[in-house]
Amino acid sequence: MKRIRTLLPPCLLLLVSLVFGEASVRAPSFDGASDDPDAGLGARLEMRYPDHERGKLRRGDIHEEGHAYEMFEWWYGQRAFPNELMPAEGFGNAVAYAKTAMPAETASGGLRGTAWASIGPDNIGGRVLAVAVDPANVSRVWAGMAAGGLWLSTTSGDGADAWDLIDTGFPSVSVSGIVIQASNSNNMWISTGEIGRYGRGQVGTPGARSSYGLGILRSTDGGGTWTTTGLNWTFNQNRAVQALKIDPTNANVLWAATTEGVYKTTDAGTNWTLSNPVLMAMDVVLDPGATNTVYASHGQLGVPDDTQAGIYKTTNGGTNWVRLAGGLPTTNFGRTPLSAYKPGGGGSTVVYAGVSDAVSRQIVGLYRTTNGGTNWTNINSTNWASSQAWYDNTIAAHPTNSTILLCAGLDVYRSTNSGSSLNQVGSWFLGYEGVVPAGGPEGPSDYVHADSHAITFTPGNPAIVYVGCDGGVFKSTDTGA
Repeated sequence: MKRIRTLLPPCLLLLVSLVFGEASVRAPSFDGASDDPDAGLGARLEMRYPDHERGKLRRGDIHEEGHAYEMFEWWYGQRAFPNELMPAEGFGNAVAYAKTAMPAETASGGLRGTAWASIGPDNIGGRVLAVAVDPANVSRVWAGMAAGGLWLSTTSGDGADAWDLIDTGFPSVSVSGIVIQASNSNNMWISTGEIGRYGRGQVGTPGARSSYGLGILRSTDGGGTWTTTGLNWTFNQNRAVQALKIDPTNANVLWAATTEGVYKTTDAGTNWTLSNPVLMAMDVVLDPGATNTVYASHGQLGVPDDTQAGIYKTTNGGTNWVRLAGGLPTTNFGRTPLSAYKPGGGGSTVVYAGVSDAVSRQIVGLYRTTNGGTNWTNINSTNWASSQAWYDNTIAAHPTNSTILLCAGLDVYRSTNSGSSLNQVGSWFLGYEGVVPAGGPEGPSDYVHADSHAITFTPGNPAIVYVGCDGGVFKSTDTGA
């Protein structure tokens, strides 16, 4: 087994944080107002957390490694002060400020007029939501960051300085999906936004790990320039696209799983139609053998409720959708990634679903159907995400080998018998302590940073597979074995 860690610098996250803090926080008023950013903690809890979680927080029952909750409250309180919440329009105002006021301040000299160069750290990767490989040139690997924008490597991710930030011209700090047309890789689309709870955006835990979306962007020159599509939102709408897929037989057709439901375009993104309005669509997958047949999973942390959450299917390109049953959980249906495989020789398409529980936030099981979703079987109950399946839960079937399947969350697991058994092949706790040199190694060959969000096989050479996680991009050259 050979696994290579490829780093993505977190520099943009710092820049956005600084700009957001400067431009969106109103100047403190000291006329009768407290000058303590923590003074409104109780009110913030009331506005940002469900009742059952507020009680746990007050009792101290919710703990995160490294006092993450306390650190977030300190960070958030500074930027919201003197308000209890950041203004909904704050991020958009920060972007406008950066485009107008900052260039003028730079021209006038001072700190902003001084040339700046990054001095590090360059040994710590940022959180990655999406990875895509250029089918025409597999050395070109794209990565979408949770809060750091769009990045490109022209070296297959290899090397200490392998990645470059791509300026889309839009404040797309959260890139949740990347698709490339197989027959013309100049045509690309990226989706934006990531939301833990419906409508909450970047407030509270788990919202603290989220960023607003502005819809879907398109490039026709291989990522050099970008334009908006017909699916576009403003940041204060608190929306996100959770997954984006392209029809391999018709590049004008794309599907987007969003907070508002499943959208479809038939003209490469100029116009979009809300095909299935069930909230919190978390993933969407096309049947490789019949692309008018599409599956979508809906459900995240209790939205929608049990009467609507689940896996839906259309066989006519989205005109009608049916909620599937046949063995799937009927209550507390949580975040569920999907993956489909079409065996050769005319065999039935196999669809996998990594079903999680919306309350316990753990994996319920790896479900599989071989008859179009009529019946589902829980073939494996391995919990690859611990209690974080609402956050880090992804699966991927090998594109040409029906026996190989990867599941990842807290750690990475691999099956060589179509999911019947899963073996752990990547472990987060094996990471080396101390300062890691730029480019690694950060751990032994079976180390993968915790919290995976994306698994991508290389077109034409699926032995090379990439995992996007909270520590950047990891690469295996032996299908993760």
